[in-house]
Amino acid sequence: MILFSLYIDGRTNRNTGVLSSRAAALRNSGVQVYTVGIGNIAVNELQAIASDPDDEHVFILGSFLDAAGFVDFLSVTTCDSKAHEDFM
Repeated sequence: MILFSLYIDGRTNRNTGVLSSRAAALRNSGVQVYTVGIGNIAVNELQAIASDPDDEHVFILGSFLDAAGFVDFLSVTTCDSKAHEDFM
């Protein structure tokens, strides 16, 4: 499985249509896309980029201080346990 995780701290400053179409191409190629918003963000943009269902692929963190714990959570929930053990 190929994973892509995008962390943002705001909203798109440029053409959101291009972002959405490129995210769709990525998802359609079999990549599981997770989005992580930090602080005051545009949730609808995160949902448009992420794979479905949103409740499993879109996450909101209060601050960058929360990111370290989230990385641990994401690795535990998305990594094959054998591959994860081999990596460690």
